[in-house]
Amino acid sequence: MNQHSDWMQQYQDCHPPYPQTPLTSEQQQKILSRALEKAGIAHAHTHAPAPSRKKCWNTRFWAIAAVMLTLGGISVIASDTFSPAQTLSYLFTDVSQQQLTDLGISGYAIGQSCRAGDVTITLDGAVGDRHMVYLLFTATLDPQYVIPAPAAGEEETYFWFGASHVNLEQSTLGYYIQLLSQRDHTLTFCLALNTDKNLQNQTMTLTLGELKVVDGEDGKLVEQGPWTFTFPLSYADNSIAVPLSGIDTPKALSDGGLSIKNIWISPFSVQIGCSRSLRCVWDDSLLDTSPLNQVEITLHLADGTVISDQQLLSQSIASRWLSVSLSKSYDTLIPIDSLIGISVGDQFIPIP
Repeated sequence: MNQHSDWMQQYQDCHPPYPQTPLTSEQQQKILSRALEKAGIAHAHTHAPAPSRKKCWNTRFWAIAAVMLTLGGISVIASDTFSPAQTLSYLFTDVSQQQLTDLGISGYAIGQSCRAGDVTITLDGAVGDRHMVYLLFTATLDPQYVIPAPAAGEEETYFWFGASHVNLEQSTLGYYIQLLSQRDHTLTFCLALNTDKNLQNQTMTLTLGELKVVDGEDGKLVEQGPWTFTFPLSYADNSIAVPLSGIDTPKALSDGGLSIKNIWISPFSVQIGCSRSLRCVWDDSLLDTSPLNQVEITLHLADGTVISDQQLLSQSIASRWLSVSLSKSYDTLIPIDSLIGISVGDQFIPIP
C-alpha cells in the first residue's frame, strides 16, 4: 500500500496507541525511518541538531504517529490571559493587535502549566481556523542552567523537542514545532498543525519530550520530560467557504484524477478539498499526491495586489482513499474581506 495516510491509519487501527515499553530515542528514529520508507515519503519531522531556521516549511508529516512515548500523569494549572500579537509577529509580517482585531482574530487562552524536572512548559493559548491551529507555548528553564553559546552565524541558541505527539480523534494531521525566540531562560515555541477535519471544539492531547539544545556540533539533552496537556480547541473561527456552483475543477487538479469539492479561506490558511473517483483506487499513478506540491494558489485582493506561493509559510497534503486536501499558509495574514478571487493553477475562481 503506498497511500500515506491510509497506510498510517491501518497501522494505528492495528496497534495500541502507545508502546507497552518506553522506546529510546534511537529506537524511535529507527521505527520512524522504516515507517517513512515503507510509506514512500521523506522524514520531515526529525529535529536534527542545528536545524535550519527558515520561514518556509513543507509540513508533510504523515508518519509521525508511528513513534510515540509512554506517558505519565503531570499536574496542570490554569490561567486565563493570552495576547497572540507579539508571538505571531515571529511568523507573520507586520502583525499588530489592531490587525488581529480587524480580521476578527481572537486568541483562546489555555494557560496550562506543566513541570518536569527543572523545566516548566506553559501553553499560553491558540489561534486558528477550521483546519489549522497555531498553539503558542513557553518553556522556562532553571535560572541556574548555563545556556550554551549560539552556533556560528546564529544570534540565539537553538532548542527543540526530540519527541512529540499530538492526538486528535479521526484526523489525518501534520504539524511542526518551531522555536520562535530565546530570551535568557524563557523559550517561546509555536506548534502549527493542519488537518483535513474541522478542528472546532475538538479536544487535543499534546505530549512533548526530550527538550534538547544545540551545543557546538551536537545536540544535548536539557530535560527528558514528558510534559502532557489536554485542552479544548475553543478559539474563534471566521473561515469563509468559496462558492463553487458552476465552477469546473481546475486542470491542475483534474489531471490528478481529482474533483474539487470545497475551498475554505481564513486569515491563516487556504484549504482545497477534493474527491477521488473510484478509478483512482485501481490506478497507482493517480494515488500519488506529490504533483499537488506543484499546484500554485494565488489570492487576489481588491487593491490589485496578490498573495502567492512566493510568500508560502507552509503547505500540507492530507490524503485518504477517496479524498485529498491541499492546505497552504503564508507569511502574511489574509484579509478575507478584501478577497475578490482565487486562482488554482491557471484557473481563476471569483469570490463574491
